Amino acid sequence: MRNIWLKYTYQLALLLIMNSLIKGFDSSFNGVFDFSLRSVLFFLGSVVYWMIMWSVSSYLITKIGKRVGNHFKPIVLFGFLSITVLGISIATAIFFNLLYRESDIRFFGMDTLWASVPFPHPELIYPLILISLSIFIIDRFIVFTTQLKDAEIYAAHLEQDSIQAKYDALKSQIDPHFFFNSLSVLTSTIQTNPELSIEYIHNLSKLYRSLLETKTANIVPVSDELGFLNSYIFLIKIRYPDCLNFQIVLNPKNIDKSGILPNSLQLLVENAIKHNTFKDDDPLDIEIFEEGEFICTRNLIRKKKLLGPSTGIGLENIRRRYELQGYKISIREDNGYFTVKLPKIEIHQR
Repeated sequence: MRNIWLKYTYQLALLLIMNSLIKGFDSSFNGVFDFSLRSVLFFLGSVVYWMIMWSVSSYLITKIGKRVGNHFKPIVLFGFLSITVLGISIATAIFFNLLYRESDIRFFGMDTLWASVPFPHPELIYPLILISLSIFIIDRFIVFTTQLKDAEIYAAHLEQDSIQAKYDALKSQIDPHFFFNSLSVLTSTIQTNPELSIEYIHNLSKLYRSLLETKTANIVPVSDELGFLNSYIFLIKIRYPDCLNFQIVLNPKNIDKSGILPNSLQLLVENAIKHNTFKDDDPLDIEIFEEGEFICTRNLIRKKKLLGPSTGIGLENIRRRYELQGYKISIREDNGYFTVKLPKIEIHQR
């Protein structure tokens, strides 16, 4: 709506200038500030005429451009539209001259004056053609600018939708990957300890509920992610009771203020368990702690031979999801440790 009002404001301003120029050079008027009935009617009539012709011509040029746009190369289309604009400008100027002449003769008895000049009036028609061309050039510029802005907005929406679609696709990879392993653990737990399996199912349901609640969330508070992780740790320690040691040191004052990607800590812990060896008398230590603006996970590197190729869902999933949010994670191997740093995200900014 704002663009429409702006367009008509520009049109009206240009037409006021045009009328002032015509009246200034037309000896039949007493200058620009002639407020006679003929002068006022000329002013109102010319404004209405040019506003109508401007709108009609702009519509026709736009329709013609769309209709033939797919049939010509850009340079040919530009030439074709330029000739079309010139033709419309000449026709518009001549028709205005005709209306001006006939109205003057019919309503103000100016037949003697008009009989002494040729039709179309050379001192009138050429300035009108230039003015008409100026109008259409400005109109095309306004239309082009508006279309360019609309195209940029549309492209931005498409890019945002594309990013969100990619992000959702990456998040959806987590569910089957995680629950496939969880159901395998549950099967063995039911057979060996039915009572413990009830608590296992309770924690598994908490995990599933958490996944459902964060399905549409791109960022969650660290406290929520930590609750999800603790339920996962409970489940995994049932399977490996003495093989894994977890040390989580996070400032309670920060975990509600800082955000993190859903399921990212759980995937990093799962990644450490998947790729490293451990046993009862030599457990794997996994640490989660804060370091400046990062939440870090760290574990000793004890690479084990995998039976098959890695799916790349864990670490690669996190890296790509953070990139889609505009952040980069840090992955480092040094001094025998594997460390991943996840940027904290301020929740109030998202």
